Amino acid sequence: MIGHGMRRGLGWPLAAAVAATMVLAVAGDARAATSRAESKATAAAGTTRADVRQAMRRLRALGVPSVRTLVVRPGARERYAQGPRRLGRPGRARIGDVMRVGSVTKMMTATLIMQLAQEGRLQLDEPVERVLPGVVPGGGHITIAQLLGMRSGLYSYNRSPVFAEQAGRDRDRVWTPPELLAFAFAEPPDFPPGERFEYSNTNTIILGLVIEALTGRSYHEAVQERIAAPLGLRRTAIGMDATLPRPHVDGYVFEGGRRVNATSWTPTWGWAAGGAYSTPPEIGRFVRALMAGRLLEPGAVATMVDRASEFAHPGFPPMRYGLAVNWVKTRCGWMYGHGGEISGYRTWALADRRGRRSVVISAAVGSTPQEDLAPVVERRLTPLLHAAACRAFRR
Repeated sequence: MIGHGMRRGLGWPLAAAVAATMVLAVAGDARAATSRAESKATAAAGTTRADVRQAMRRLRALGVPSVRTLVVRPGARERYAQGPRRLGRPGRARIGDVMRVGSVTKMMTATLIMQLAQEGRLQLDEPVERVLPGVVPGGGHITIAQLLGMRSGLYSYNRSPVFAEQAGRDRDRVWTPPELLAFAFAEPPDFPPGERFEYSNTNTIILGLVIEALTGRSYHEAVQERIAAPLGLRRTAIGMDATLPRPHVDGYVFEGGRRVNATSWTPTWGWAAGGAYSTPPEIGRFVRALMAGRLLEPGAVATMVDRASEFAHPGFPPMRYGLAVNWVKTRCGWMYGHGGEISGYRTWALADRRGRRSVVISAAVGSTPQEDLAPVVERRLTPLLHAAACRAFRR
């Protein structure tokens, strides 16, 4: 009894102190969360349409011919467009004009992979060797999830000097997936599978082959049947050659200090990693549908988002990368989706976690395999992304 009383005599004051501390901590956390929410709400309320237009003008001042921004929130849709469809020709860029979306394609590829996982045709943590025997060196130790999350260690084919030289010499060439993978597999892996995050287009090319192997359909057909048709995306597809449906916005690159029209350059070197085209309204509809669970079960969407690695890139806002889903920390809240770049075009397609709000930005300028413009463009594009996101988060 004495022992019990001693424990009680010492325990109750301690318990009371701990409880009081926990209450204060919870209250402090609640106040901090409320303060952050109020700060974001204030930023959203204080961001005007003029702020979006000004950020677009500053981006165009770099020499970007046209910029378009589409903001969607419950009960509102804001369309912004500046610049011509094509330099030296009459006609202004319109929000519904087609553009190439580059690596936003990766999110389509990931959606198809997650659908196949839901159907029991594959498991995320199984080796790619099971689906593509003998195709990927070391494939017995690389999982589907590592390919999706950029943790395979495989060398990115577009970094190859040999690829850059060939792509620069023949811009009409229709590339095949095996040709692209040959550049990647000619180089040693950057690190053992699963060791860390490193962005590699090779991963998503392999996933395109996985989709074809398991569906018996071409990658292009799988995108049309499983994503575009269910969502009514009539101007979204995988580019099979350099043709781009009209009306479209022409895309440009800088070579030797001058702007060069890259619209007719082949997108086939991107394929499942970056070969799609779309429009701002349609790619926005896709990313909202994905986040809202219209293409996947909620648990699958959560897996795509939550299995994330943190990473930083000069000029970019803070980010994490899930299974082909970027987390982007804007001034007014986190958004989810993907960025994209291919010769002549730079794109962001993002939505909130519930799929009710979205931002799409399309700039008619992009890098080439020989010249990387991303850091320069991103320093001006980031303020536009923040402004557009704050417009999306308005009440």
